[in-house]
Amino acid sequence: ASPDTIYITNLEGIIEYSSPQAEKLFGYNTDQILHQPLVKYIHPDDHQKAMKSIHLMFSGDFTGSAEYRGIKSNGQLFYIESNGEFIRNIDGSPEKMIFVTRDVSDRKMAEEKLQQSEERFRQIVEQSQTVIWEVDSDGLYTYVSPISQNLLGYSPEDLVGKKYFYDLHPLKDREE
Repeated sequence: ASPDTIYITNLEGIIEYSSPQAEKLFGYNTDQILHQPLVKYIHPDDHQKAMKSIHLMFSGDFTGSAEYRGIKSNGQLFYIESNGEFIRNIDGSPEKMIFVTRDVSDRKMAEEKLQQSEERFRQIVEQSQTVIWEVDSDGLYTYVSPISQNLLGYSPEDLVGKKYFYDLHPLKDREE
């Protein structure tokens, strides 16, 4: 019933159970996945990261979720987020591992586009010969572009968090 893919592995990471969502996520049918190492479906450059996460589970330092590059049956790479935990026996000792995995490619691509957009904006602001600033709802500077030093005689550090925008206006215009 889960929209996420669920794997149960033995303690060596060999898949013993794969939910039906695995076929949708990776493109392999259950028979192709069973008895295979879980890392087979993760990009080789991410194997070390995955093994470190599993090692942290064994040492008692829960790792939470981590992102990896998954490999679909057609060889296509995509981003996945996986969260692992132990299935314990009655004594509390680890008996198996369970991993819940989901496709996060859309989120990852949106994050990358946002980062690229922010970088373009930063470059435009830093090259502009116009002072660009942001103020919060109280009028306190939260951002001032670097050109403020040349044009106003104030560095961004002099203004951010310290001055109100109307303090820089001539006295006769402040009330307005």
